[in-house]
Amino acid sequence: MQMHLYWVSTITYAIILGILLYSDMVANRDNDRLKKSFFLMTGWVLFFCVQDTVWGMCDSGVIKSSSIFFISSSVFHMSTVITTFFWLKYVLEYLGERVRLKKVYLALDGMIICLELVLVAVNFKVTTLFTIENGEYVTGILRPLSFVNQYIVYLIIGIIALFLAAKKDTSDSKRYRIVFLFALAPILLGIFQLMFPDAPFYSLGYFMGCFIVHIFIVAKDREIYSDQEAQMKKILELNKQLEEKQNEIDEQFGILKSISGVYDYIDLLDFRAHTALRFDKKDSEAEPFDIANSAHTSLNRRIAGKVDDNDYDRFWEYTDLSTLEERMKGKKLISAEFKYSDGDWIRANYIRVDDNVKGPLKQVAYALRNISSDRKREEQVYSAMANLVYSLHVFDLDNDTVERLIETDTFRQLVGNEESGQRMANKLMQATCKDEYLDIMLDFVDFSTINKRLKGKKSVSCEFVGKYHGWTRMTFIPIVIKNNQVKKMLITTQIIDSEKNEMINLLYQSSTDGLTRLYNRRMYEEELDKLAKDGKPSDVIIIAMDVNGLKGVNDSLGHKAGDELIIGASECTKKAFTGLGKIYRTGGDEFMAILKCDEEELNKQITAFEQLISNWSGNMVDSLSISYGIASVKDYPNLTVRELASEADKRMYEAKAEYYRQSGIDRRK
Repeated sequence: MQMHLYWVSTITYAIILGILLYSDMVANRDNDRLKKSFFLMTGWVLFFCVQDTVWGMCDSGVIKSSSIFFISSSVFHMSTVITTFFWLKYVLEYLGERVRLKKVYLALDGMIICLELVLVAVNFKVTTLFTIENGEYVTGILRPLSFVNQYIVYLIIGIIALFLAAKKDTSDSKRYRIVFLFALAPILLGIFQLMFPDAPFYSLGYFMGCFIVHIFIVAKDREIYSDQEAQMKKILELNKQLEEKQNEIDEQFGILKSISGVYDYIDLLDFRAHTALRFDKKDSEAEPFDIANSAHTSLNRRIAGKVDDNDYDRFWEYTDLSTLEERMKGKKLISAEFKYSDGDWIRANYIRVDDNVKGPLKQVAYALRNISSDRKREEQVYSAMANLVYSLHVFDLDNDTVERLIETDTFRQLVGNEESGQRMANKLMQATCKDEYLDIMLDFVDFSTINKRLKGKKSVSCEFVGKYHGWTRMTFIPIVIKNNQVKKMLITTQIIDSEKNEMINLLYQSSTDGLTRLYNRRMYEEELDKLAKDGKPSDVIIIAMDVNGLKGVNDSLGHKAGDELIIGASECTKKAFTGLGKIYRTGGDEFMAILKCDEEELNKQITAFEQLISNWSGNMVDSLSISYGIASVKDYPNLTVRELASEADKRMYEAKAEYYRQSGIDRRK
């Protein structure tokens, strides 16, 4: 068992190092030489842990091959000294210019590796380091030399680190002390390996060393990242200050330029000079306008000539400049849509060019855009929804108007020609909603709270039972949102009777037993959990029941006869106890009852239960016998609900054993 712990430990180190190495490689995609050295060192330590795992599996007998054991031991000896090379290379890379004679240190390590290679090669012919005898690892006379080889390198690393840490003019002395700890880990644990050869101290030393370096590198990276983040904040602050100092005219031009690609026409209205300038025409001349004159530009007069008669008055009301300042107070933009006599649609926007939405109007962009293609796409969407919904309307919340897209004859009869969106919604609920749902639905169709309810959502829905069409779902979907306010909203109603019935049926099937129509075991467990959570009432009684002789009936008369017996037991149980609580079928011939009653009521129903059992007779089976056990909170006040159920079960099995003893029936047959 002890040697199994050896290879289990080393493979654990390998897995953790693999995760560490992968996460670092993903997070650090730069070409930093120090990071590369760390990856090489960690990768080799990962290899060492893997081969040490193989060695441990051979030594513990998991792998029963002397050849693999010998090769693994040879690789072990070579990998220990090769690991020192990557260890030394990383430290020299980390200490940087402060260390001289780097090539000498690396050359010395190379000589040690060559010496170890010779020892391993000679060991194939003559036992110098180790041999494998009868599946056992036996050390050779030169085995300590192999340990000395690697310790020389770790001592060099430690001495260099301590020397630099001791320098008073070195600001990084704390870091060099950590490098010393990094070198000290394999030295100390290597000594432990000599003292306790059956423990994986080598792998643990390398593992701990890598983690010391990893923690240090992460700390260094965070420090660098914090400095970069602070510098970035300073740069962003300077950029913000520069942006704030931009010329006001350049800002206005940028705003107009950004919207010029979206709109077909843009007039720049200067309310200080009372002039309008066509922004999208280079040869445009400033045209004077009178604030009191609603037809403020020639462009607007041309547009008015195209507007449909039904929208004509609304168009002039919208473009009235004498009321524009009041309508735009506190707003960056106002918008309205109008229909052309040829069927096209246009959207007209007034957009403040300055940012002071509370001050007087200075410059306003009057932008027009043909939205006929948008309207056609909407109509296609509405048409596609026609087969999915009972009704479909678009409500304009600013103007309290409604556009009727899909309606049934019944719907039209209920709401009439109502034009107000809010009144139509209220009238619809009062005419169709059953009384128990009316208050909820009137709150749901209250448009004054819709912005709060739709905040951060794509839609909101509510379900109710209608007087004419059963279960119905009403859904609000915002389609135009400006300044975080819903301007236009799509409202749909769907008849969901079949969906609700299917859900109810699925719920019934998931909670009941198919054969007896009693509650199933899942519902029994949920009821126990609920009683345990809410606290068991003082009048709770649990009865455990089991049909006697079911196996004999199944074997002699068949499973249909067995099912008849189970159904008979469930009918007797339901007739006796349903009024006092719930009955569950918890297994093949096992039933549980959770009742709430006093002792007098229980005794009365137990008598009735026994009478029902004795009177029962089926088509295939003549008689029925049920063993039962009872446990109540009154009798066992200190038991939990589940302990109470176990006590009832225990009493039932005692009664069942007594039944078979008296009847002389072998219950196994």
